Amino acid sequence: MNIYHITADVQMADGAHLSVPKATKYVIKSELTNAQQSKLQELINRTDAIQDHEVTPDQDNMLKITNEARKLTLDMRLFSNNYSADDSTKLNQVADNVYRIWKRTTKVKGTQIIFSDLGTPKAGQFDVYNELKKLLVVKGIPVREIAFMHQASNDEARVQLERKVNAGDIRVLIGSTQKGGTGLNVQTRMKAAHHLDVPWRPSDIIQRNGRLIRQGNMFRYVEIYHYITTGSFDNYLWQIQENKLKYITQIMTSHSPIRAMHDVDSQTMTASDFKAIATQNPYLKLKMKVDNDLTLLVNQKHAFDRNYREDVRTYERSKVEAPVLAKDIKRLKEDIATTKPFKHSLLATDIVFNNGQVFKSSREANKKLFFAIRAAAFAGAGHTGNKPIAKIANLSIEAGYNMTSKITTGTYGLHTCATIFLVGKGSYPLRVDLTDFLHLNYALRIRNYVVNLPGLLKSWEYNYNKKQNIIKQGVGTSTFAKLTNIQYLSEKKKILDPLIAGDAKVEKITAQITKFENEWATSHPDFAEKANKAKEKVEAVKYNNDPNDYDDSLFEDLESKAEEKADTKSIAKVEIPTSTKSALKKPVAKTNKSDSNKVTVTLTKSTEHYEEINLFSFDYSKDKKISTEDKKPSSVSAKPKQLSLF
Repeated sequence: MNIYHITADVQMADGAHLSVPKATKYVIKSELTNAQQSKLQELINRTDAIQDHEVTPDQDNMLKITNEARKLTLDMRLFSNNYSADDSTKLNQVADNVYRIWKRTTKVKGTQIIFSDLGTPKAGQFDVYNELKKLLVVKGIPVREIAFMHQASNDEARVQLERKVNAGDIRVLIGSTQKGGTGLNVQTRMKAAHHLDVPWRPSDIIQRNGRLIRQGNMFRYVEIYHYITTGSFDNYLWQIQENKLKYITQIMTSHSPIRAMHDVDSQTMTASDFKAIATQNPYLKLKMKVDNDLTLLVNQKHAFDRNYREDVRTYERSKVEAPVLAKDIKRLKEDIATTKPFKHSLLATDIVFNNGQVFKSSREANKKLFFAIRAAAFAGAGHTGNKPIAKIANLSIEAGYNMTSKITTGTYGLHTCATIFLVGKGSYPLRVDLTDFLHLNYALRIRNYVVNLPGLLKSWEYNYNKKQNIIKQGVGTSTFAKLTNIQYLSEKKKILDPLIAGDAKVEKITAQITKFENEWATSHPDFAEKANKAKEKVEAVKYNNDPNDYDDSLFEDLESKAEEKADTKSIAKVEIPTSTKSALKKPVAKTNKSDSNKVTVTLTKSTEHYEEINLFSFDYSKDKKISTEDKKPSSVSAKPKQLSLF
C-alpha cells in the first residue's frame, strides 16, 4: 500500500467537501410471479445437472445460468414473447415511481434517469426501454419528454441531448451504464435515479449515481431507487457489490494494513448458492458475510505475522549495529574537527598525491585519480584491502582493490564502478564511475564529500537514535489480537458451508447455528460479551424501504405557499415591457402595474423561501437567470441587470 500511495494521490469524494445534493436511497421490492418461479425452478434443475456432471460446459454452465437469472428478475419477456406483462412486476413499479416524481416536479421541470444494462433496444425483439416508454406514455408523460441515451449516436447529438435534459425539455432519460454512466452532464434538474438491474462493478453504481449527486444540481436532496425481486439473483449481486466495495475502499483509503487482496468472483456462483437464493434462504447472506469477514481477518493476520517477523529482525540487527555505529560517530567527530580548518578554503586542486605532486588544473588531477583508481580496481587476486593514492585536508584517499569494483547499468549502457575511501580516524566510502567519458568529476566529488562530513554526522546520529528507540521498545506481542475472531468464524463456516451446499431447511440451519452460538458463548464468555456490546450499537440506515414518506400534495400549490412565506424586502426593481409578462410564469415576487406599457417586478430572496418550506429542497439560486438585456427592457431603474424568475 505504501508503494501504491507513492505513485497515486488518492482523493475520495467524502474528503473533497463538495457542495453536492444529499441522496436518499429506496429499495423497492417485488415478489416472484408464478412464471418467474417456474423459470427459477428450471434454472435450479440445470444447476443440479451441472453439479452432477450430467452436461458438459459447452452445453450448459453457471455463467449462462447467471445471465439468465439476471434477465428473470427484470422481465420474463426477455426470454420469449410467450410471456406477458403480468409475468413480471418490476417495470410497473418503475413506471409508477417515475410518473409520481414527474408529476410532483412538473412546475420546476424536474428530470429523472433510468439505468438498465439488460433489455436494450434491438430490432425485432422485446426490449425493456420501449416497454417502459409505453407504460410512461399511457400514464400521461408526453412522448417528447422521454428519450433514450442510445439515440445520441455521436458527440454532437450527445451535447444536444444534455442541453435538452438540463433545460427540462426531456424529463425522463433511459440508458445503460456504458452510455450514461460516465461523462454525461445532465445534473441541472436531476431529481431521481432508478436502477432496474445490478451492474457487476461497484464503480458502475458510483458512476450511475454520479449523474445527479454532483455539483450544479438545483436540488439539495435527491432520490435513488433500487428495484429488487425478492428471492432472486438481485439479492446475491447486491451482496457481492458490498463485499467488493469493502476491498476497494481499503485500498483507496489505506485504512487497512492488508497488502494482498483476493477479488470476489461476481459473475458466477456455485450451485449451492443458487439454490439458497431460489429457496430464499436467509442464511445465504450470513454465509457470504462470514466468508468475507474471515478472508479479511486472515489477510490481516498474515500482515501482522509478516510485520512481527520484520520487527524481530530489525530489533536483533539494531542490537548489533548500534554499538558499532556509536564508535563510528565518535571517529567521525574527530575527523570533522581535523578537517574543519579547511572547510571554507578547500578546493578540488588541493589534492596531494603520494609523490607530493599537486596539479593546478582539476582536469589533470582527475586524470591522475582515474588511472590510480582503475589500477587498484583491476589489480588482480593477489592484492587485498585499500591502496593509498593521495591526501586531502588531513584525510587519506584510498582506492579499493578488486572486489570493490562493480558493473552497473547506467544512462550510457554498462558502467564500471569502483569504491574509494576517505580515511582518517574512520573510513568513509565513496563510489565513483570509471567509464572513460565520465571521469572528469572525481576531484570535485572528493572535495564536496569532505566539506559535507557534518551532514553525514547528522545522518548517522539520526540512525543511531532510531536504533536505540527500537531496542528500547522491543518487538511487542507475537499474538494477533483478533485470533479468537478467526477461530469463531472458521468454526461457524464449518457448520454453515455443508448445510448451504446440502440444501438444508432453514429450521435445521437455525438449530445448528443456535447450538453453536450457545456452546461458543459458554466456552468464550469474554468474546460473547464483546459481541453483545457490538450489537447494541445503533447502525445508520442505508436504505429506506418506504418511498412514500412525504406528502406529494405539498407540491400542488408550491408557488402560492412560497409567496405567502416570502420576505417582502426588495433587493432590486426592474421595469420591463408587458410583452414579457407571460414569460414570468407566476414569479414568487410581487408584480404591480405602473402603467399600461410597463410592469414593475420586485425581487425577493428566493433561497430563504424554499429553506422555510422544506419541500423537495432544490436550490433556486443555482438555476439559470433571465437577463434583462435579452428581454430588451425600455428602461432599467437599478442593478443587477439579471432578473431571477424565482
